[in-house]
Amino acid sequence: MPTTPYFTFAFVLLAMLLASTITHAQQGNLPVPVQKLPSYPPAVCVTPNWTSESCASRSPTYGPQNEPSGWQCGDVRIIVSSDSTTFFSTEFLITGIETRDSRFKLVKDELYLNGRLCTSFPEHNKTESLPPYPPVTCLKPNGASKPCENRQASPAQSQAAVISIAPGDEAATVSVEGLLTPDDGDQFRAMTNALTKAVVVLSSNGGSIKAGITIGEAIRLKGFHSVVVGRCASACALAWLGGTPRSMAAEAQIGFHAAYNASTGQETAVGNALVGAYLSRIGLPYKAVIYITQAAPTSMTWLTFSEAKQNGIDVTLVDKSTILSRGPSGSGTSTPLDEAQNQ
Repeated sequence: MPTTPYFTFAFVLLAMLLASTITHAQQGNLPVPVQKLPSYPPAVCVTPNWTSESCASRSPTYGPQNEPSGWQCGDVRIIVSSDSTTFFSTEFLITGIETRDSRFKLVKDELYLNGRLCTSFPEHNKTESLPPYPPVTCLKPNGASKPCENRQASPAQSQAAVISIAPGDEAATVSVEGLLTPDDGDQFRAMTNALTKAVVVLSSNGGSIKAGITIGEAIRLKGFHSVVVGRCASACALAWLGGTPRSMAAEAQIGFHAAYNASTGQETAVGNALVGAYLSRIGLPYKAVIYITQAAPTSMTWLTFSEAKQNGIDVTLVDKSTILSRGPSGSGTSTPLDEAQNQ
């Protein structure tokens, strides 16, 4: 059957409508194109009279130096802000519960609301003058005071102990003060070689084990009396152990710990062996060796009179005031403090 022109025209029209519908449906699923917005206009700063000015000249309004200040009056808070661009311009921002009949009164830096004094803030702006530091007092190894100006030393001198000798009627007084360096042991032996009787007063936080052992051996060989009235720790305490007799004041601090490598800070077995051999040579028992080396290099065992007795470390107590008044003597006579302790 032949196709009529009308049928062909209708078929073509239907196909065109169908194609148009599909095209619109596909376009409806596409995203809407993004439009580029115009850039923000440049910032403009204005003065209180509404004339423009450069914003770069404005000081910051944030940070600790610009924390708000003002007063707190119950539920009412008043914040004060000053305009940096004009003189004598201050703004008060009032927030909180405030009634129409409220009356504010500013007297110098104090604000009153309806006759009641408000609390100012911030509180940290208030400064209090601290009391002056007490005067600095410097002490000699025997505890006597001396001018601190004499304590000034060059960097090279401050790294070595100061060894001095003062003659006495019964015995010379040898003072060892400051950090012990490896050469201090030989210096001590050379300076005390001619002495026959001496009291060695030690004051040091420690230093070289070699120097401490060398000084202790020299003290034991010469039969010197060793005394601590202040602080004597580490290598200094090893030197003090060489005394015959050895004495300490009641307030003295004598500290022991294990030997360590100064470069690494780690405990060293070789150093502890040297200390143990030295302690055995001066006649201390094994329990004393254990007591003296038991503390780690980062800690300290502070000697007490009772613990000294328990571990076989012979020590006599001396009265610090007696030492300061007449100097320590090598006679070994007991002071009232000794007798009270031995009872």
